[in-house]
Amino acid sequence: MADAAPSFWALANGVGWFRELTRRFLFQTIHDLALMLDRELAGREASPSAAVIDSQLVKATQGNTRGYDARKKIVGRKRHIAVDTDGRLLMVHLTAANISDSAGAQAILDAIRKRWPWVKHLFADGACDRLKLMDTAAYLDFVV
Repeated sequence: MADAAPSFWALANGVGWFRELTRRFLFQTIHDLALMLDRELAGREASPSAAVIDSQLVKATQGNTRGYDARKKIVGRKRHIAVDTDGRLLMVHLTAANISDSAGAQAILDAIRKRWPWVKHLFADGACDRLKLMDTAAYLDFVV
């Protein structure tokens, strides 16, 4: 009986509905479908074939997942993102600020391959460690 779907009233109380939708990955599905529809409306192929990966440092004063970026002297978090060539968000991965751009990019590559298998080409800036990124990209069948 544990596998039975929760009733509407059980989900309506509190944030149970949000947890249930998140568990079923419905928000990701809605995002992906909206992205593909927007690409088609713009006259492009529905599924992206190229992505741009980068990271952004954000200051944070609270929370467990923050770190110190010695290069920029900031305590906070990093957003490692992948967007299609028109700037639509494909993937985001949050880490502490002390995680390198290369490590974050490798996590993004794994996630992109699983969720967007049509992406073949990647564009990255010089902040990523070229050798590590190229090895991971070659293993996952990407062209950087």
